[in-house]
Amino acid sequence: MPLTKLLCLFAASFLSCVEICFGQSSTPYWKQTNGPPGGFVNTLAVNTHGHLFAGTWSGIFRTTNDGEHWTWLNTRYNIHSIAALAINSQGHIFAGADLGLFRSVNNGETWAFINSSLQSVSFIGVAPNDHIFAGNYRSIDNGNTWMKTNLPVNYFFAMALNRNGHLFVGAERGVYRSVDEGQSWHFFALSSINVYVISLAFDADGNVLAGTMNGVYLSTDNGETWQQTSLSNTRVITLGVNEQDHYFAATEDFSDLSVTTHLFRSIDHGDSWVRCDTLLPKQAVSALAFGSNGEIFAGMKGPGVFRSTDKGQSWATMNLNNSEVSSLALDSQGQVFAGTREGNGGLFRSDNRGENWEGFGLNDYTIRSLAINSRGHFFVAVHSFDSGKQEQLGVYRSTDRGETWTLIGLESLWIGALAVDSQDRIFAALDGDYLVFHSADGGMNWTESKLEGLPAAIGIRTLAVNADDHVFVGTEFSIFRSTNHGESWVELKTGLTQPDIRAIAVNSQGHIFFGAWAGARGIYRSTDEGVNWERRSQGLTNGFVISLAINAHGDIFAGTDGSFGPPGAAKVFRSTDNGESWAPISDGSGQEQITSLVIDSRGYLFGGTIHGGVFRSEASTTAVREKNENLANSFSLLQNYPNPFNPSTNIRYDLPQAVRVKLVLYNLLGEKVRTLVDASESAGAKQVTWNGLNDRGTRVASGIYVYRLEAGTFTATRKLLLMK
Repeated sequence: MPLTKLLCLFAASFLSCVEICFGQSSTPYWKQTNGPPGGFVNTLAVNTHGHLFAGTWSGIFRTTNDGEHWTWLNTRYNIHSIAALAINSQGHIFAGADLGLFRSVNNGETWAFINSSLQSVSFIGVAPNDHIFAGNYRSIDNGNTWMKTNLPVNYFFAMALNRNGHLFVGAERGVYRSVDEGQSWHFFALSSINVYVISLAFDADGNVLAGTMNGVYLSTDNGETWQQTSLSNTRVITLGVNEQDHYFAATEDFSDLSVTTHLFRSIDHGDSWVRCDTLLPKQAVSALAFGSNGEIFAGMKGPGVFRSTDKGQSWATMNLNNSEVSSLALDSQGQVFAGTREGNGGLFRSDNRGENWEGFGLNDYTIRSLAINSRGHFFVAVHSFDSGKQEQLGVYRSTDRGETWTLIGLESLWIGALAVDSQDRIFAALDGDYLVFHSADGGMNWTESKLEGLPAAIGIRTLAVNADDHVFVGTEFSIFRSTNHGESWVELKTGLTQPDIRAIAVNSQGHIFFGAWAGARGIYRSTDEGVNWERRSQGLTNGFVISLAINAHGDIFAGTDGSFGPPGAAKVFRSTDNGESWAPISDGSGQEQITSLVIDSRGYLFGGTIHGGVFRSEASTTAVREKNENLANSFSLLQNYPNPFNPSTNIRYDLPQAVRVKLVLYNLLGEKVRTLVDASESAGAKQVTWNGLNDRGTRVASGIYVYRLEAGTFTATRKLLLMK
């Protein structure tokens, strides 16, 4: 058989293996983990089957099994910022979103865009005759056409429909009421003082509850007159009444330094109130819904949805996986850490590859970047859009695994990226400027360096550190490298006008890859230390690359931004040939951006997303190459994995031909520590494990060691870090 034909047959069989491993079988390659929970839940609705629907900043979610699993329902439209949900007698669901109004007639499986002019509607209600009210508009034909009501005010804060179809609107000083579907209105003041009505509800007797900036008011005559309940001097943002006629009021009060939130219950029509939020997180309840079996569902401004089956005495999380994950990191024990956006719950961790998550601090901030040093200390760069928190921004450190946090420096600065090298030096890049800071003492002191020769606001996008402790900075205009721990920088000119570099990765051969986001979008590679660059994006159907990762086999993974494409445009791509070609390994469902990628010591790939929480590969990314052991076409020595490590690590190398091999470990004094290989070996990809023992069988001390490969005339050295 001719050699070319044999090679083609071999390549075809290998590609078939790759297709099976990449998710063409019945088992998906890319799965959503169980969190972290989070996201601003604006509204909740329950249908007659007990299915719970949550409208969030990230879209619409549905659970049919009490929160064990949530389904992202935006299968066709990028429906974001859901402010209102309602369900009519036929089970049709209406959603108010930033784009306009949507309707689903099949339990949320598909959606029709029914009105683009009614954008950001904060209220949708269904009258007993199934007429739909959305803000100041009414539809009598299931949402197909809309007519404006005669509401005399343009700005209002709450709307509600009672069982008689009477429409109430909460506004400044009081309540407007219409008994003829919005054709005429009457105004009723709540109090002699100026109170804003920001929430409304009705009890079983038709009494009207109004939540205001000054507590809860009650009307027993359909809104004609009002009296204040005992819950006063607090801002009531959410009201609800269950089937037992118990009132629930969620409050939120602001001071100069903090926000106080509570959930209260009254079982005597507002005469007295008791707190029922003991086990709820310290975020406001922004939505309430009640199940037919007495359950209470609380939608939060941060950690998702909670459920109580005992009238609010205890609560359980329902794991709504819609959080916006802006950063991911792994520690030496294999725990996964996810930093979320402000309002999503702060920092989370999982010790079982995403099956369960727990929060551990900084829940009032956006976790912009996260890094962990060899001692297990956490460093977090936080952002906030709250003007009252600007002096609290900077870099936080925890030395006790998240139990306590300390602001250690760079106060009031918006730090966009963090990185840690093998010597535990910390690097911090200023977001939207040209400054990079570095610290050699755990963040206690910082030294500033500048990227010279660029405009003032160049927008540093990313930081990366390779195995040789070279630091790379990606900016809007170029890529920079420092070989002296950030003291000085050299520009690696890409030849592109404005690549907008969002991600950088360096493989074991020293090849540099960056993902470009703007007009030059795609992936670029340099095999000569950044002197020359070439675009390598074959098969990359989405070129908005914002995250990169490389596994122990040298496979490259690219996460993309789908914000500007159709639903499903955000995908993870994989290259097994050093970037020459790419293939998708995810379908993009439930995600808008793949913001971050990390790979654990077992080869599992984790992706942090916008609108999807954290996703994980079903199988190890390194397992897919096991059937391809003998495809090595050049000598190479790969970076050990994991690194840092304890108690053992794997060292891989490639041999294109049979050769005599010697692999030896040395300490930094040049003294031999352990001979790992000294034998003739056949061609192929090889792996050897070092368990931290020297040639005498004694465990060596923590520190940096050098491993050197001699294979024929080929030699290469790399460093590794043993951490105890």
